[in-house]
Parts: sequence; C-alpha cells; structure tokens
Amino acid sequence: MTLSNEYRFLRKLYKDVILGYSYIASENIYIKHPFEIDLGLIEDLYIQHFNEAKVRGLPDEKSKINELCKADLWTEDKEKKIIYNRKQVANLRDTLKKIIIKSQATTINNQIKGLEKESNEILKEREELLGVTAEKYANKRSNEMIIYRSIFKDSDLKINLFNEEDFEELDIKELSKYILIYNTVIDYFNQKNIKKMAVLPFFLNSLFLTENDIHIFYGKPIVELSTFQLELFSNGLMYKNILSKGASPIEEYYDDLDQLVDWYELNKNIGSASEVKHRSKEKDGATYIGASKDEIKSINQFDSKDEIIDIAKEAEKAGGELSMQDIIKLHGL
Repeated sequence: MTLSNEYRFLRKLYKDVILGYSYIASENIYIKHPFEIDLGLIEDLYIQHFNEAKVRGLPDEKSKINELCKADLWTEDKEKKIIYNRKQVANLRDTLKKIIIKSQATTINNQIKGLEKESNEILKEREELLGVTAEKYANKRSNEMIIYRSIFKDSDLKINLFNEEDFEELDIKELSKYILIYNTVIDYFNQKNIKKMAVLPFFLNSLFLTENDIHIFYGKPIVELSTFQLELFSNGLMYKNILSKGASPIEEYYDDLDQLVDWYELNKNIGSASEVKHRSKEKDGATYIGASKDEIKSINQFDSKDEIIDIAKEAEKAGGELSMQDIIKLHGL
C-alpha cells in the first residue's frame, strides 16, 4: 500500500471510529463497533451457555485434560509449559514498556514471538485432543450472539438485520459469511492501525483543542463510547504528552508510518526508563544498552557523557546469548 493510499485508508477508519460503526456497501449493512456494555452482555451469555453445556453432559477443559493425561495422550509438563510461557511473555511485555532503544525493543519482541510460536504449537495439539468441551460450546454460542447484536439495517443501529428467530435458523454457509464480514471489519481496527491513526495530524490537531477532555472530543460520556474510540483517545493522549514536552519526530518519519509509531512508542517509555537511567547513572553519565549513536539521537534525555553498552559484546561475555533475565539485569530492573 502506498503512503497516500494508507493515509486515505486510515482517514476512512478514523471516520468509522467517530461514527461507532462501519458501513458495508456490498451488503448494505452497518457493523456496530464493540462497546463495553456489549462485551459484558456477551460474558453473561458465555456463562449461560457454559452451564447449559454442562447440563447436557459436555466435559469442561480441566476434566478432559485430566482424562487425556491418564490415558498418556497429554502431559502435565505441556500444561506447565503453556503457563510458563505466558508468564515469560507477560514479564517481557512489562520490560518492553521501559525500553527506549528500538533495536533492543526488536530483540525483546523477537523473544516474545518465539515464545508465542512455541505456545501456539502446543495449544494446537491440545485443541485437537480436547474435542468439544463446555468452554468451546459456550465460546461458539456467545460469539455467534456478537454477530447478531452487531449487524444492523440502519445507521442509527436500531434495527437488527435479523430477529432472533431468523438468526437461529441461518444455515452454516450464511452464518459463516456474516462472521467473515464482521471479523474482517473488526480486524481493520487492530492495535497497529489505531496507533497509526493516533500519530497523524488529522487526529492530533483535533486532540490538542480538547484540553484532554474525552467528552469534548466525542460529545458523549465514556459509557457511550466504543472500545475503539477509547483506545484511540488513550493513545492520542500519550502521544500528545510527548509532543507537549518539546519532542518531535523528524520529517522523514512521516514517510513511514510504522517508523513514526515506533518513534512515539519508544519516546513514550522515556518516563519510566528515566528511573532506570537514574539507577544506572555513573559519576558523569548514564548507561544506554544496545543502542547505536544514531538510535539515541531522538531520545530527549541523552547526554554526551552517557555510556552505550554493546549487546553483542555482553552476549559474548555471557557465552554467546543473553537470556531474558540477563537483559533485565542490564537495565538494572
């Protein structure tokens, strides 16, 4: 996608965020964006369908896993590995919030991807062995209700495309079509695209006029806002705070929105990273780990006396590779 086309695409998404829905011309339908109250109702439906499944005799995951282990088709070690990887990913994400050097953030993101890939392979095998469980049934039924509650005939989102009876009678092919449409639309508003919208002038210029008041920006109380509206505004406030402190990205970054978002994300972390810098401060400077001279040019707190630690050399000292714990220790965390 060219830069100009990406800008147009994001402007269209921004319009949809403000409206709280997306219009699908080919089907003449309106897809309502998720709202917190809708998500809460779906949770209620999940519990209802879970209990219904148990009454019907479907096993829950825990009891099915126990059966599989007794039959030597699954192991407790694999279960523990899934839990361990989740904790490791959570710890790495916490560390990532304190990183202000792009190359180091890339290293940690690669570690996260590796752990998630390993977990996904184990989970895929687990899912195949589990078969139908009460949890799967409840998820399927509650997710179907998301579709029912999210597709409308009108822009006021008052008239559902289907009544409950007609929706329940949809065949698999028709239902799958609307599930695909819904999922495709919602995926456009992923975290990456929300952040791209939040760094662009057409959003930030409006945000600077609101005095950080979300009600002024959207003209509605928070409880009436979609999750996308809340996420966009929240990211915008963090990015606005960076600009308010006098920092600004170089012009070249506006030619690559991924690079522009990276700049904001790394500078967003400077506040928490400043404590690490303070703790690692020597007599006449601070320590920056894994950074090149070019990478630290955009860091407001960088001082000419500050020290740069070479990750490759540190890895060599550690025997060739740095573990997550090694990286955390280098940061003084």
